[in-house]
Amino acid sequence: MSEDYNVLRFWGEVLSKMKLDLDRKFVWSAIDYETFEECGKPRTGKETAASSFVEIVKGTDFGFVACEEEKGYLKISFRSRTGFDTSKIASELGGGGHVYASGASIKGLDFDQAVERLLEVVNKHTNKP
Repeated sequence: MSEDYNVLRFWGEVLSKMKLDLDRKFVWSAIDYETFEECGKPRTGKETAASSFVEIVKGTDFGFVACEEEKGYLKISFRSRTGFDTSKIASELGGGGHVYASGASIKGLDFDQAVERLLEVVNKHTNKP
């Protein structure tokens, strides 16, 4: 299959799993390894999905796309819409970047545990438990 087709399949999964937290003003999507594998493990797409989809959702300050690229390895791409400093979240998770675009990864946890850890850090930085 073509890489472009795989990227589109991946984007479809990102959209179908997208969640909106209006209280904390962010939108997010998390893709597990099995789904990533079914989409042909596209080399690109995560950052583009974060930029394309996250930035257009009204009522949000930021968002992220998280993808388990390997078992026990969750890669996260953050994007800001309003100047919300995503690099603070990324930094706490061992990553980096700048206000409008940043990234991080979580290693050594299964998918559900990694997503739970990610949301704990996000919630801390949005000042909502």
